[in-house]
Amino acid sequence: MLSLILWWAGISLEAVILLRSVIVRSFLRYPYFYTYMTCILTIDLTRYFVYWHSPSAYRGWYWPTEFVSVSIGYGVILEILRQALGRYQGVARFISGIVWASLLVVLAYVAYKSATVTNWSAANTGAELKRDLRTLQAIVLSAILILISHYRIELTRNLKGIIVGYGIFIAMNVVNLAVQAYAAAPLVDASRHLESYLFFFPLMIWTLTLWSYQPAAAPPGVEELGSDYESFSRRTKGTLRGFRESYPRKLKE
Repeated sequence: MLSLILWWAGISLEAVILLRSVIVRSFLRYPYFYTYMTCILTIDLTRYFVYWHSPSAYRGWYWPTEFVSVSIGYGVILEILRQALGRYQGVARFISGIVWASLLVVLAYVAYKSATVTNWSAANTGAELKRDLRTLQAIVLSAILILISHYRIELTRNLKGIIVGYGIFIAMNVVNLAVQAYAAAPLVDASRHLESYLFFFPLMIWTLTLWSYQPAAAPPGVEELGSDYESFSRRTKGTLRGFRESYPRKLKE
């Protein structure tokens, strides 16, 4: 009974967040995040519909939608990256490239295992994929937070709320999935039961911090990030150019 109450409470909060984004006109300011929220609301509604009308089919519907849910979570990462490092397109593109490349590597690895393992199951593959993708999201988000902290990039209340909410959600997921992978059976059962409640906490944070739109102010004193990236880029290009020039001569020798 409690799980159904929290389920509907979560759906209600998702709807409120999206409705407020239309009222305060913040939907277009954070398009990746609100697209993510729209997809999550759609997934939750379809899950509830399947659960209510055909409980036996729910498990088969859960894992495909869970894969979509975890994958579109990268939209939140890209939103944080776009908003926090929007003035530094070179840095943003560099980290975005790492995010997409890492995502493709994880997907290729899981696809390979799915094709080669004899006793394949959607649940086991889905759980492994979810664990790997969540861990990757945690690593990327940590790297972005280190950059924000190091260069003292000013964040709006809206963006802070997105970061805190999603950061807490990712951290709880990584810990919960680690428990399911390595803990004893009683803890695994408790962890799986807890999993359905984890998303409720970030929803409450987002409801409060995204209730009204706060425009971003031009952050002072952060030009160092751009100059660091340009310096790194120049050094890398110089190293590659020197390698290209010296390599043919070494072959002739």
